[in-house]
Amino acid sequence: MSNRPPIAQAPATRRPEGATLLYYFDQLDTNPHDVARAKDAARQMIARDLGPADQAASVRYDGSLHLVHELTADHAAVAGAIADASWGPATARSGSLSRWQALDVAAEYLATLPGRKSLFVFARSFGQYGERGALAEPLDDDDEVLQELKTYERT
Repeated sequence: MSNRPPIAQAPATRRPEGATLLYYFDQLDTNPHDVARAKDAARQMIARDLGPADQAASVRYDGSLHLVHELTADHAAVAGAIADASWGPATARSGSLSRWQALDVAAEYLATLPGRKSLFVFARSFGQYGERGALAEPLDDDDEVLQELKTYERT
């Protein structure tokens, strides 16, 4: 049994007026099939969850952080940029930022903006913070949090 808190399951509804959403694609060690699935999921979320006053942007990480589309209220433009992006799996870890540093950059950017914010991370493999922020252990298919996420994804 895990001592992690349960993940709240909220119904899929429109976000409050003025929310800012950042779609973050971690493409390290991600195969083309998983990249395509992540892109499809993000486009579906944009179509289903964004309200007229919401803004969205998208970035991708491959050892460095890259802007896919800047922050805008034009949801179709963000979804289109995600669909049209032609990135594949990245395996080189020689970029300027670690995975955790890149996530920190994205979170710090969101923190500068007013109102409600959400950061959606699309990644094939995502470990847990260890001592000093290093990847301590990968999640496996039996991990309770991963199972809760999979259950939430199906609802």
